[in-house]
Amino acid sequence: MVTISFSQLEIYKKGKNDNRGRTSYELIMNFNVQPEPSKYQPPNLQYAIYDEQNNLITTLVLGKTSYPIGSNVYPSFMTTAKKITVLAWITGNQLIARYDIPELGTKGAQEYNKISNVTSKTLELIPTSPIIPPTAPATSPPPLEEVVAQQSTTQLQQQIQAPVAEPTPVGNLNPYQLTTTINPKWILLAVVGVGILSAIIFIMRGRK
Repeated sequence: MVTISFSQLEIYKKGKNDNRGRTSYELIMNFNVQPEPSKYQPPNLQYAIYDEQNNLITTLVLGKTSYPIGSNVYPSFMTTAKKITVLAWITGNQLIARYDIPELGTKGAQEYNKISNVTSKTLELIPTSPIIPPTAPATSPPPLEEVVAQQSTTQLQQQIQAPVAEPTPVGNLNPYQLTTTINPKWILLAVVGVGILSAIIFIMRGRK
């Protein structure tokens, strides 16, 4: 008997919800089949996908598709389900029934004879949570001590860097060597002049 198993089964969200609240999804499926068929005669694959209430979501209404070993199958569907169960099996070429699928609005779907086991797997559907953009972290002002220290440092640097005023030269004198000196001769003349003036005043008072 032919056996089939999943070698890959992944689900991707394709788009936004429709007006019925359904979300669009796509599966990626790949299978191992034993005994391994010839690449010139690939097996016939059939699959069906059900929700958690066992309601059919999608299937191959023609009953089968050729499946080259190693290739991928990409079923697409829309649903409101939170979980799905995927079934897959290998069929022969004998048509055994035709039937309608009210859930899909399909009439005359085909069923072929089953020649393998039925492999199955249940998947959680991808949650549709909104994307929240990252926010910049809030920055707090520096401590008061740090602000005062920065201001003090700035003022000190300004004082250090302030230019020193150069003294203004006077004539041909070196401003750094300019000092005040009095000649002793002029002191003596001043003393003599004061004495003479005092004597004149004394004589004038005596005559009166």
